[in-house]
Amino acid sequence: MQTQQQHAEMSFERFMEDSAVQYEPCAGSDRLIIVFGGINQGVGLPVFEFRRSLSEFSCAKLFVRDLGQSWYHGELPGFAADRDDALAKMAALIERGGYRRIVTIGNSMGGYAAIWFGVRLAAAQVLAFAPQTFIGPWLRLWHLDPRWMREILSVYQNALRNRPVLDLKRDLARRRYESKIEIFCGDMCRLDVVHAGRMSKLDGVTVHSIQDTHHDSIKRLRDDGTLRELLSRGLGETPQSEPCGA
Repeated sequence: MQTQQQHAEMSFERFMEDSAVQYEPCAGSDRLIIVFGGINQGVGLPVFEFRRSLSEFSCAKLFVRDLGQSWYHGELPGFAADRDDALAKMAALIERGGYRRIVTIGNSMGGYAAIWFGVRLAAAQVLAFAPQTFIGPWLRLWHLDPRWMREILSVYQNALRNRPVLDLKRDLARRRYESKIEIFCGDMCRLDVVHAGRMSKLDGVTVHSIQDTHHDSIKRLRDDGTLRELLSRGLGETPQSEPCGA
């Protein structure tokens, strides 16, 4: 009889080319970065984020996007039936690939996912930019956060099936983890400051305020070279001009 882990590995092998994920192995590297896409701000499909910023790093990469815009609780078509299934497949990939250093990264909704998946995958480094740290109705009402109401309502509608994690602060406070979590938020976005600030006293969490920026603070960090430095430090390597396996 197949074990759950073997089944997860087979499923990932079959579906890794689907549009919900893109996996880029790197021969000879024991480092893997998992990138979670954010909320779709435009029309069409959400993009695979951070591709250009990561192109110069010689490590394996797994790009993930939530086509259902459900804060990664629902189905990732062609890859995983739900959040827990996605976690199992990622864990199987890590074991099969022999990856010893894991980094998770994401912006906005992707930042939420980078934290949730990162601590469960024992990521050495979690980089979350302008993340939502709660999506529950009462906390959103208390903090007057009306953003993405239509998308979040779909999470509530499927709550019995998906068992959504509505508060990352409470979730992390209940578990033991060794991941180093860095959260970045623009100081001119009140709600991003609220979401980030409430996490600041948790173990292993550092909050950085990016001056004179809004919800798009990641653009400032990318343009001034800070993002490149963060990725280099998180992965424990400097960018390489040679392709993987060269």
